[in-house]
Amino acid sequence: MSPRLTRLIGQTGLYAVANAAIKASGLFIAPILLNTAFLSQAGYGQLEVLLVTAQLGIVITGMGIGWGLLKYLTDPSSKDDHAALPFTSLLMIIVCASLSLAIFVGGAPVIDRLLFGGGELTSAIRILGAYIFVKSVGQIPYMVLRAREHVGSFVSIVVVEVVALVGLVYVFLVVRGAGLHGVLYAYLLAAATGLLLLIVFVLARIDVKLNRRLVKRIFLFGAPLVAAHLADHVLKVGDRYILNWLTDPETVALYGWAGRLSNALNLVLVQSLQMSFVVLGLKSLGAGDVSLHRRTFRHFSIWMGWGVLALSLLALDGMHLLVNYLGVSSEYLKADPLIYPLSLGFLAYGAYLIVVNVLYARERTRLVGVVMLVAAVLNVLLNFALIPFFGMMGAAAATVLAYFFLALYTARIAEREANVGYPLSSLGVVVAVTAVMVLVAQPTADWAAAPRIAARLGLVLAYPLLVFLLRLYTLRDVREGARMAGQWWASARGRDRAP
Repeated sequence: MSPRLTRLIGQTGLYAVANAAIKASGLFIAPILLNTAFLSQAGYGQLEVLLVTAQLGIVITGMGIGWGLLKYLTDPSSKDDHAALPFTSLLMIIVCASLSLAIFVGGAPVIDRLLFGGGELTSAIRILGAYIFVKSVGQIPYMVLRAREHVGSFVSIVVVEVVALVGLVYVFLVVRGAGLHGVLYAYLLAAATGLLLLIVFVLARIDVKLNRRLVKRIFLFGAPLVAAHLADHVLKVGDRYILNWLTDPETVALYGWAGRLSNALNLVLVQSLQMSFVVLGLKSLGAGDVSLHRRTFRHFSIWMGWGVLALSLLALDGMHLLVNYLGVSSEYLKADPLIYPLSLGFLAYGAYLIVVNVLYARERTRLVGVVMLVAAVLNVLLNFALIPFFGMMGAAAATVLAYFFLALYTARIAEREANVGYPLSSLGVVVAVTAVMVLVAQPTADWAAAPRIAARLGLVLAYPLLVFLLRLYTLRDVREGARMAGQWWASARGRDRAP
């Protein structure tokens, strides 16, 4: 087992802790947000649109500066610039974030009319602008931690921020009854808590060195990625806008809840892998090694497929618990059929993140932006074509189709660049297996709870057997995995015993 793959698995596990904390915070606040006594279903739909707007605003405000910082901090050829990169990037992001804040504060009435057609949420838009400012500035110290592989510090600060979010949501909604505006204040104050910790433990320790030459270099690398990451967010959440325009806030609320459930896989598996792989993958390609990319693609496809299946089959009974015991509106049970297609979209997205690493290493960021933009346009067109006929399911289908186009076409380009040999057949088999098993489970939706859970859990546990029967994994893979686990355990014990 290569040292890089071992580090990838270890760092992915730590990042998974941070992302699991983020998802856990969502589960803790879900009974509050989905309880119409504290926030109406329409209000939850409006919150979804506002949070989507924040995500897009953070991407545009960031101007790819964080990604430029990450690229050159991990590039051995830029070693002489490493000391000046963090401070230079920080000043760049503060300027951009200040401009963004001015736009959201001054243009709040216009943004409100564009999103909701009225003037009732102008003050909420201004709170959102402050949130975007804080999160944008926080990108720089977070990227410094990632580039230097200080994963433990990264995780600790994220956990503090999400714990603060849970507590603040409870205070503003349950204790003070502040509704939608209270939720936004909770997000803002939690983000400010995280930024304060980053200032103390990261920014206070960087060298105060400004290199004007780096400004142009960072922009040239990062700016093309703005279009790519903006298109990426359109793929992930742009359908909320289209549903909001073509249907109503209640429909957006159902679709948004299904998206949040499927996003658990994105946070815990996809984003955790991406956070470690983007660094180790760049270093691996810099050393002329493509095996990490090939092996990661296969392992990710198989394990993510199991996660997609488990979430799709077991989420319904989890939602029943929320409805029966925590006061969540039963209307949200209608979101269940959307979970599988949205989760499948994240499977394709994770595959894309692995293959696109080759293009980052080759500095083909303009090509990344073009391909992502094409996928986003495809997604928007499919949404407008399918939503009028199929409603929420049409939006989910558009997302899946656009993500698979993105992953497969990018894999084709990356293969020409580096001749990695991605095992695309493994991804195809996983998709086929999970689709068949979800179809088999559909009739159990109307069964009593106990037999339904037993039947669906049986299907989930049958997945590993099918993986071996279809030879996605072999006994050799099991022996290699056991050997790696033993090496990791021995290394961990050695570190514990060190003086």
